Amino acid sequence: SEFTKVAINIHEQMKTLFDATFLGFDLNKARAFIKEEKPVLAVAYVKDLPYESEHALHLLLGAEEIPFILIGSKDECHDFFNQGNIKKYIITPIAIKDILLQIESTVDMIECRLSKKEKERKEAEELAEMNMRKHILVVDDDIVTLRTVMNYLKDDYRVTVAKSGTAAISVLGKEIPDLILLDYEMPVCDGVQTLKLIRSEEKFKNIPVFFLTGVDDSEQVRTAVELMPEGYILKSTSQEMILEKIKNFFDK
Repeated sequence: SEFTKVAINIHEQMKTLFDATFLGFDLNKARAFIKEEKPVLAVAYVKDLPYESEHALHLLLGAEEIPFILIGSKDECHDFFNQGNIKKYIITPIAIKDILLQIESTVDMIECRLSKKEKERKEAEELAEMNMRKHILVVDDDIVTLRTVMNYLKDDYRVTVAKSGTAAISVLGKEIPDLILLDYEMPVCDGVQTLKLIRSEEKFKNIPVFFLTGVDDSEQVRTAVELMPEGYILKSTSQEMILEKIKNFFDK
């Protein structure tokens, strides 16, 4: 409001609860303050407003997205009834302590929503960041190996696991990874057979594959070379070496 005794008193009481700033209806100052300070809430005391101030408030309500509370008579508040960013009308006459209670409850509601929005924003950012990571499918019938390799990779890559060759093919039907780490020795459908299945499908055939193997056997290398795996990673290899090998592959 203009700097009336009641408005000043409301402001002084608000300062006991909030970091509150008192402004008159200077449109440029109000806009500059909102832009710089980004307040949670604006409270407008509209009792006996002169026309110029009423006009300035209409412009402010139309241009700014900040939530407002209006304090005034029923008729005075009704003049601003169609403004969407007014969260509460506090109708006078009313005790200042009750004004403060209503302002406090509105701030609590707004901050709760802001916290929820901030949480949703962070979750969306994390999801977007995760989706930008390279996707690695790890295939192994041994749950301990799956858990170990997943823990090695999870901080840098998006990881999916499969416990068999057929489960791996099912995963590929839903999403094509950037790399497959495939156990060489699995029951029923071993690594070579699984890779043959992958290479036989047109949409899967170019997915790069590293074999995971428990033994350093050159004969194993020869039996699968025609399937063009990217290479072999010994399961005994350290985490640092595995991460370095995968990083070097993606860097190429």
